[in-house]
Amino acid sequence: MKKVRQLSSFIFILCLICALTAPALAKDFHGWPLPDKMPADESTDLVLNGAGFRTKFLLKIYVGALYLTHKETDANKIINADEYMGVRMHFTFRKVGHDSLVEILNTGFDKATNGDTSGIQSQIDHLFALLPQEFCKNDIVDLLYVPGRGIVTHINGKYAGECPGLDFKQAVFAIWLGDEPVTEKLKAEMLGIETS
Repeated sequence: MKKVRQLSSFIFILCLICALTAPALAKDFHGWPLPDKMPADESTDLVLNGAGFRTKFLLKIYVGALYLTHKETDANKIINADEYMGVRMHFTFRKVGHDSLVEILNTGFDKATNGDTSGIQSQIDHLFALLPQEFCKNDIVDLLYVPGRGIVTHINGKYAGECPGLDFKQAVFAIWLGDEPVTEKLKAEMLGIETS
């Protein structure tokens, strides 16, 4: 009985030490949790580069977060790089319909391609088909670029599908980081140049 009590005490102390010394798994972004790291594959973790709110008509729609293999502030390098990276959209608005999100993303694709999406239209259509009919507060969409595969989409942590092509990846990341981003403020925040 004494050995059982000693073992229990030892396990409790060990758990307490682990809890106190473990690194924080997420940072608080204005009350919204963002992980410091995002797994890209079994051996590669992406680090949080920066984050900001995507707003429309002064309403906060989602937190947009950029994850890279290493910190980077050069938007063109990020857009053109054929390496692991990801964008997380953590929805903060109570409800966002499929059509509303498609409209928001379509505007971004138009700007990213100078109005000519013909070369990637099939991937755009496929991406939109992967999205549910409605997003609610705290829903999460991860758009992860995997070299050789393309944009791999996860919704609330579950695999939804993927769209091939480096050219499609470049257009996706240009939505937030291109010469005509969704907003200059969000671009700067995702690049870590400006903090919200």
